Amino acid sequence: MKKIKIPLIAAAIIMLFVFTGCDKYNRDKYAGNWDFTVERIHCKKNSLGDFLEIGRETIFYSGKITLGSSENTLILHYTERDKVDIRIDKEANMYSEVGVHFGKFSNNYLYLNLHWDNYVGFVEITDRVYDNIVGTKRGSK
Repeated sequence: MKKIKIPLIAAAIIMLFVFTGCDKYNRDKYAGNWDFTVERIHCKKNSLGDFLEIGRETIFYSGKITLGSSENTLILHYTERDKVDIRIDKEANMYSEVGVHFGKFSNNYLYLNLHWDNYVGFVEITDRVYDNIVGTKRGSK
């Protein structure tokens, strides 16, 4: 009888891990309050099709990262008006919804590079905004 109890306990522990759905992407590790520094660069397209910098600003924002709707997504609220949905992989790389790599988590830090295009008539890009984001999870050392 005693020999059966140990395998039953081990099986129960394994089943507990299987059915509680441990987060293989470690999303809970990244969710929470973050301090973001955003270097925002404004560019305008010239007649040759090149983007030229026309302005730059630095934004400091105490935002948050929340869990997304699927097991490998997060939502970053990195300025008062800006948020972005990202996908992560098991190595903490960040991707857009279409699979473009644009950032990485490293312990309690992150870096993320985004750009936004403005179109005229959904055809021609007239200007572009780059957001270079560095974040530190609050309460981390």
